[in-house]
Amino acid sequence: MTRPVVFWQPILSIHQTPLLEEFGRIYPGPVYLVVDKLIPETRADAGWNVRPPSSVQLISPDEDVAGVPSRAMHVVSGYVGPRRWVQERKRVLSDDQADVIVMVEGFSRLGGPLKRAARFVKQWRGRMHLRHHLRGVLAIGQRARRQAKRMGMPVERIYPMLYATALPRTKQQQQIPQGAAVFVGRRSERKNTAELIRATAGLCPLVLIGPKEKGYDDGADTREHVHVLGPIANESLADFLREAAVLVLPSWYDGWGAVVNEALACGTPVVCSRYAGAADLITSFGPFRGVVVDRPDEEQLREAIAQVLHAKQERAVIRAWAEQSISPAAVAPYLQECLLAAAGNHAARPTAPWHAGVVR
Repeated sequence: MTRPVVFWQPILSIHQTPLLEEFGRIYPGPVYLVVDKLIPETRADAGWNVRPPSSVQLISPDEDVAGVPSRAMHVVSGYVGPRRWVQERKRVLSDDQADVIVMVEGFSRLGGPLKRAARFVKQWRGRMHLRHHLRGVLAIGQRARRQAKRMGMPVERIYPMLYATALPRTKQQQQIPQGAAVFVGRRSERKNTAELIRATAGLCPLVLIGPKEKGYDDGADTREHVHVLGPIANESLADFLREAAVLVLPSWYDGWGAVVNEALACGTPVVCSRYAGAADLITSFGPFRGVVVDRPDEEQLREAIAQVLHAKQERAVIRAWAEQSISPAAVAPYLQECLLAAAGNHAARPTAPWHAGVVR
């Protein structure tokens, strides 16, 4: 019998359930998903509407987790893990045949040296709890891969990973200015929207989608070229991304940045900060999909956006690459191969489909 796989996550995430749905469909054994919460209020306010994956057994917050098998491959979000994992860790790890693989973003680079050191120490302690059972790391973005190596993981046990968002289905034309750059997310200092607003002034219209952090002022209300839409339902997002000339993610830090996946799936090119994990999708092999900036300041953002606006945009090629390389259907078999390799059933580390070359 194929070993069960248990995913331990803090919430029911719109950026992870499409992959879990597809993984549960193709995996020959039982698959469980344990969550601390369903949808936090802050996520619902941002337009999230998440359906639980039907192909896996969801253990919701009010259900007893004691029945989840310990003799399984446990895919844990983060080295420390969600609250319910921490509560069950001792029981699970008392089983010599329990295997663990950590799925982790690169932890934040923001703050001073003491804050960054404290984050590393916290993650290191979580990793030490797992040391006899840890079989590998699913590293979301280049920063996470570098940090896993610093944590002492052998390179062959570090598996590139991403958030595989659902492919867009609806097609309802939205009225946004022609040639507009679009930003999607919570407007905040970390997301760096003030710099983006200055970078697009006199260059192109800018559409801001998403809520604004309380107390943050990026100057959007006083700029004629800026169009503030606020939060929209996530299922409508693709309709706006299709109309955009470019998506811009100018963050000073983003563990991943799933809106990059969503834009590419619509055929829309991207300007992305190197401090976002999803920059991996722009710098990997394949057709031109946008530009990564080393430092997301006004000058570099402006230059990168102008480069994309003046480039030949082959949207059908970008869409085809996204479907073949980063869709749930493309990533789920790769995830299965990673788990088999981590369990010792495969000698070679599989190649991530978004690192596999040009569109075939």
